[in-house]
Amino acid sequence: MPTLPMTEDHLVIRTDFSDPSAWAAVQADLAQKWGEEFAIYVEIIDDPAYDGLGPEQFLSMAPADYPHTIVVLADSVTMTTPDRLLLVVSLEESDEEWEASLRRLGQWDEETAAGGRGWENGWPQRGGVFRSTAPGIGAITANLSVANMDLWEYAAAVDGQGVFRNFEDK
Repeated sequence: MPTLPMTEDHLVIRTDFSDPSAWAAVQADLAQKWGEEFAIYVEIIDDPAYDGLGPEQFLSMAPADYPHTIVVLADSVTMTTPDRLLLVVSLEESDEEWEASLRRLGQWDEETAAGGRGWENGWPQRGGVFRSTAPGIGAITANLSVANMDLWEYAAAVDGQGVFRNFEDK
């Protein structure tokens, strides 16, 4: 299996090739600004070799020295939802220090430990996922790139449907 390419910007990888017009809309969404002034800096991979792959496969593709803490997938849900919700996949490793920080900030509870708050696979852990709008991806990737915020802060800010819609949109 190939490894994820080393890139300056976070990756958005197309994994569903069923609807070219939906994919064009996703790309247009990602070309918009978020927060009315900031570009969304991502590198888009549009390669049929990734067709049908899910989060699990991408976890094994990330080399030990991979520079990003997430990979974003444009999957079948992305292509079929009106808001074109992208899938954010955590590549971060869980650790006790991180859990202790979340407990101090009041962001850790049994719901969190059991995989609630938008993380379908458990939270916080490698492989945790949540959905985001394109403007949300802009906020996430910009702030992760400069270590201004951590991924768990976005996961904790998902709405009742498990979607991060950007802080300004709340």
